[in-house]
Amino acid sequence: MQNNYDVLIIGGGVAGLMAGIELSKNGKKVVILEKESVVGGQCRTEILETKDEIYRFDYGGHRFITNNEVLLSFVEKILGDDLLVANRSSVILHQNRIYEYPLNIKNLFKAAPLKLLLGTFIDTLKIIFKFVKPDNSSFKSWIISRFGKTLYENFFGPYTKKLWGVEPENLSADWAGQRISLLDLKDVVKKLLFKNKKTARTYAKSYRYPKYGFGGLPIKMANKFESLGGKIFTNESVEKFLYNQDKIEAIYTKNKIFYANDIISTMPLNEMSNMLGFESNLTQLSHIVNHKFLYKSFIKFHK
Repeated sequence: MQNNYDVLIIGGGVAGLMAGIELSKNGKKVVILEKESVVGGQCRTEILETKDEIYRFDYGGHRFITNNEVLLSFVEKILGDDLLVANRSSVILHQNRIYEYPLNIKNLFKAAPLKLLLGTFIDTLKIIFKFVKPDNSSFKSWIISRFGKTLYENFFGPYTKKLWGVEPENLSADWAGQRISLLDLKDVVKKLLFKNKKTARTYAKSYRYPKYGFGGLPIKMANKFESLGGKIFTNESVEKFLYNQDKIEAIYTKNKIFYANDIISTMPLNEMSNMLGFESNLTQLSHIVNHKFLYKSFIKFHK
């Protein structure tokens, strides 16, 4: 079976769906190929129904926070009444002690053990008197040289490894600079001692969230895409490409051949590289696999 389109998009996640919507609005004949049975990619919500309750599990931790008015307007229109605004309440559980987040001095002295406070105090003095110089060779060195070894070993290091499944020394220092708004431990002390109405840029007091899980967003986007004339084929995994003068002219799946003037790929870079015949040392982060494992374990436990 042969299909001809203006644009073919590999992957029915949020990125692929957004591209499909914009292209369809501009009169293009677009098709999306998704290897899973549903759209969403890593932005999905799994549903488990028991005789008493319905449980919904998001893949990953998703909160919708943006200052982009155009994007916000789009999401509000797509989700309509299914878009909720919730206040964020966060705490840190560490060694059976609960710390408020963002940190405040009263809670910190009440909850933190003396060893942690003393270690942090010594690290602060080292940084203030410049016994430690900024080191940007890795995420780990970036944190230790700015926040001290004590906070790294108790918070930054374990949290980062748990979240991304990668040893912090193997992560780029650029990642730390992007994710952590405070400059160093001196900045932390200033924030704790002097009240500041501004919150850290990585922390928002409120956020938007789809009523029935974040997987509701790609489903609504898929409906919008199809209403504009776009087509989505699920359970269609790309098997190989047909080349013509160094250009991908067609895509083969198990049962179909899709021809398109242009192709957009949102599949993982390592998979795309391998399919193009290039070696790739990129690997998927293990936390993605862990979320699937936890969900399956929950189902098994409740059966």
